Order: sequence, then C-alpha cells, then structure tokens
Amino acid sequence: MEYRKLTIDEICRLEGFHEKIVVEKSVPLSGWFAGIMDIKLKDLSDGSIARLVRQNFHLKYVIPEAILRLSLNPLAGKHYEGELINAMNSVKNTFWENNSNVCNDIKKLLMKIENKEIDLPKDFNWYTEKEEQEFYKELRKIISVLSTNLTN
Repeated sequence: MEYRKLTIDEICRLEGFHEKIVVEKSVPLSGWFAGIMDIKLKDLSDGSIARLVRQNFHLKYVIPEAILRLSLNPLAGKHYEGELINAMNSVKNTFWENNSNVCNDIKKLLMKIENKEIDLPKDFNWYTEKEEQEFYKELRKIISVLSTNLTN
C-alpha cells in the first residue's frame, strides 16, 4: 500500500488508534486534527505536514512525505520559507534512533540542500542576507542532530 494515498484516519488505525476523535472547540489543535482526518497524506498542505512533524504525529508516514516535498521545494511551508525543514527540530531523538534509514535519508537530503545541490524555487529571492543565514543555520542544526543520532 502506498503511504501517500492513506488518509490520516487510515494511518491512525494502522498505528492502533481506533477511538473517534473528539473535537474540543477551545483547543485549536484538536479542531485542525479532526479537520484533516479524511484527507490523504499526499493532499495535505505543506503547513499541515509541518504541523504533524512538530506534533510528532504519525512520523513513520509523515517524514517520508516531508522528504519528498523538501526534495521538490526546500522552502516548503505555510507560514514562512523553510517551515517544514524547521519542523524537523521538533522530532524527538527516539524517532531518529529507531528509524535510522529515514534519519539517514533526511540527513542526505538536507546536506544536498545545504550544499545547494537542490535548487530553491526559480522565482524565490531572499529578502535579506540575514534571512538566508538563519535558514542555513537551522539546516545545519538539524543535520547535526541527525548526525548525532546516526553515530549512536
């Protein structure tokens, strides 16, 4: 089964979650999550993929999707350029430790982005040099975390 064609609800069931999602109106995350349950992983916005990564939800499925998206657009995100890459800072070390293949895949991709082997979108220009420096600083930070987890 191709993971990209799975809905979030199907992923939840594959991971052993069978309870109906209860939406708590006072909790925005709850409403957002309930709203994406019937959407296929491939059809989620970059912002939703970044949010799933930040929440450490369904990483076994979401990280490969993030890798695909980042290989097409290293600046993927909803709220700012590089949001999806920056979300990787939220992934718990235990995920990387238990998924060394995925850890290695994302590290290789991020190194290609850092070395400018993967182009940024053609119509994109950095607003300031500082913005560009911050992007690459975050990129190197994630690469360092991944490298640490690959050597342990």
